[in-house]
Amino acid sequence: MVPTVKNTFKSVVVVSVIPVAFLLGRTLGAGHPSLKSIERRLIARVGDPGLAGGIGGAQEANPNVAPVDIFENVLEHVQREFVEINDIPTSKINNGAVSRMYASLDDPKTMFLEADMRKMRQDALEGNFAGIGAVLTITKAKKADIDYRYVTVVDVMPGSPAEKSGILSGDRITEIDGHWIIAYSILADIDRIRGTKEDDAKKREQFGVIEKKFTSGLTYPKALRQLSTGQGKTYKISLERGGQAKPIEVQATTAETKVEPVAFSTVGNHVGYLQVRQFNAKATTAFDSALNKFAQSGGAKGLILDLRRNPGGMTAEEKTHVDGYTSARKLLARLTPGGTVAQLERKVGGQREALKITSENRIKTPLVVLVDHGTANLSEMVASALREGSKARLVGAHTFGDNVLQLFAPLKNGTGVEIATRHMFGASGADLSKGLEPDVIVINSDSKTDVGLQRAIAELG
Repeated sequence: MVPTVKNTFKSVVVVSVIPVAFLLGRTLGAGHPSLKSIERRLIARVGDPGLAGGIGGAQEANPNVAPVDIFENVLEHVQREFVEINDIPTSKINNGAVSRMYASLDDPKTMFLEADMRKMRQDALEGNFAGIGAVLTITKAKKADIDYRYVTVVDVMPGSPAEKSGILSGDRITEIDGHWIIAYSILADIDRIRGTKEDDAKKREQFGVIEKKFTSGLTYPKALRQLSTGQGKTYKISLERGGQAKPIEVQATTAETKVEPVAFSTVGNHVGYLQVRQFNAKATTAFDSALNKFAQSGGAKGLILDLRRNPGGMTAEEKTHVDGYTSARKLLARLTPGGTVAQLERKVGGQREALKITSENRIKTPLVVLVDHGTANLSEMVASALREGSKARLVGAHTFGDNVLQLFAPLKNGTGVEIATRHMFGASGADLSKGLEPDVIVINSDSKTDVGLQRAIAELG
């Protein structure tokens, strides 16, 4: 079981970057700023996630000082000395401190959520999407020794603005209204310019170009906010898509999109069809009811579980109604004989713990699972467990490849956090971060016929 975090915010570290640009922007008596001073000014102005300790020479640190003592020490200075402290709400100071603490962890799946973003995320986890109606994540890639981060589409909700504009699972969103979504550290460009053989005047010119590029760009938290909130706002979006040489330009107008997490019907010749689009409390109630009816119907030749375009979910407190982790385990309790269904890893390379469940009202029937590139996270764990534990056949396309289990936690002041807590692996140790290769590959088709579903029916005879 994944423990809940009760004391996450008992201590907060404030990490600040002192505004030293005005001290570093020129050299004594020089007509032009030195290249080194320009570099430092750029870093001070733009900021960099790698500079968690601030700018300047490091002093001897005492590792035994409690974080809460540092926070109180800094807060005392701010409250006593800062000239405009009366104009700054305490909530702004608290939120800024916590936000920077999480940013210093440099993990795209661990972040602080302001109150509006917390509500948006909780609504989306319940199936009520704002913005373009897509599930977005941050993925990492390495190019020429530079670490890139991309706003990547996991899933597009049915009937959403994203679907109507032609956005697909796997697309990388690189620009919004012509503003570049900052994909790498400014230090990479500084190092590149520093290493050229250009003269100082040319390098100063290049530094000016990258300064404009970064200061006019969007950080990925800002990009996620734009794409995931509001209604009636039209955005011009630039995409990178696998197999396409040039960027794709689309327009999407934000709107509200509601998604029912579960649908059930009978297809083919007495074959049950259970579609699960999300894992949450509502989904659990719905698929439990559907499976009970399926068990009572009699004569069924098998069950098709459709996990296509299912982005998975998070672990959360039960009262939030968005606990996808519990929902996924309850589905496995209905469809497997129980025992070990996955492995969880707390630290990279550390010892893994077995995720064990107890079978409950198990449905014993031949099983086929439909998957595609939008099958991600908890839905990949479920598909893997059904293949290993219930001999299910996987039909469709290679899955997304996201094995990070996140915790969603609302806080007392209306804000919230998302925290990467575990890496998930298959019961036999399969690395879910690489995705799952189906047993039967079905090529996507623009036809109105659901080719994957027809093949799944055929697999059940």
